[in-house]
Amino acid sequence: MRPLVEFPDLDRVYENDELWQFFASRIPSTEQPDVETVLESENIAEDDLIALLKRFGKRTTTNPFELKYNNAIG
Repeated sequence: MRPLVEFPDLDRVYENDELWQFFASRIPSTEQPDVETVLESENIAEDDLIALLKRFGKRTTTNPFELKYNNAIG
């Protein structure tokens, strides 16, 4: 596994008060009708960035990386 440029140390825990752009760009606009429908049907709050990232961020058409989640984050 090769590290991302923004996160070069695989053994370090990176923390920040705001979601890094690498992750934030994977969350679609909550104003899109299809996204609104998913949020309502799956009871996801539009300000719950982690839930949004888990639901929509695994793969994107504009990013070659696939996210895999650690059980430690739920």
